[in-house]
Amino acid sequence: MKHAPRVCAAGFLAAACLAASAGARADQTQPAQPRFRSGVEVIEVAVLARDSSGRPVTDLTRADVTVLEQGIAQDIVAFERVSLPLFRPAAAAPREPPPRDVSSNESIAEARVFVLVLDALHVAPARNLDVRR
Repeated sequence: MKHAPRVCAAGFLAAACLAASAGARADQTQPAQPRFRSGVEVIEVAVLARDSSGRPVTDLTRADVTVLEQGIAQDIVAFERVSLPLFRPAAAAPREPPPRDVSSNESIAEARVFVLVLDALHVAPARNLDVRR
């Protein structure tokens, strides 16, 4: 019976080593999923302000603007007023008639216009001249 405590201790030590190696293998087979934190700190909002008549309001300041998200006022961390000039087309200059080799359908008042489209996929190259006639 003198050897029983040694055998028991050796068996316990072997079981502990097997458990540790199994835990190490489990860690190697299933790596931890990486976690990435995300969030939004600033959102850019472009605004075109118009008055009740539909005309652009061009003199807004930061104090004149309130941003609400789900009814809660949000902080405005940056404000920039951009004023672009209104585009007004110049008066149309009289057109010169197109060169004689150019045709247009502007003079056709109530006539029918037929357009034929030919493509290389549906017309054999040997029949191009026949189709054009």
